[in-house]
Amino acid sequence: MKLLIRRDPKLGTMGKQKYVLSIHAQLSGAEATLVRSNKLDGEMLLYFEGTAADKSGSAGAMLRVMRDVNLTVGKLIEGVTFTCDNLGQLLGVETQALEAAQNLQRYLTAAATFGGEVVVDLDEAIRSRDGRS
Repeated sequence: MKLLIRRDPKLGTMGKQKYVLSIHAQLSGAEATLVRSNKLDGEMLLYFEGTAADKSGSAGAMLRVMRDVNLTVGKLIEGVTFTCDNLGQLLGVETQALEAAQNLQRYLTAAATFGGEVVVDLDEAIRSRDGRS
């Protein structure tokens, strides 16, 4: 899977500078087949719960931008566009979109194992985590 990201400036109403972020997940044929066969299109990749705290600060503004679009597997594959008020907001939304793409990659990895078995050597995993040989 590849994530295509496009950033563009845009003049908003009243001459204010805006920034447009377009994101599109490009899947291989095998990945697209996994999405179709497992009906993953409607799976939510990121979830934002709105609270009163969201209404202040740049984090709140970024969450409002992201909440405007249901970021599902299907939307990310189809392509989604966000309009941001400033570069900080654009970069925050881009970070969240990258997280969504990583979630999609994890979904695809899990879906590829259906019908099979995964064996995890916990001793090896702990040694790797702790930096021991």
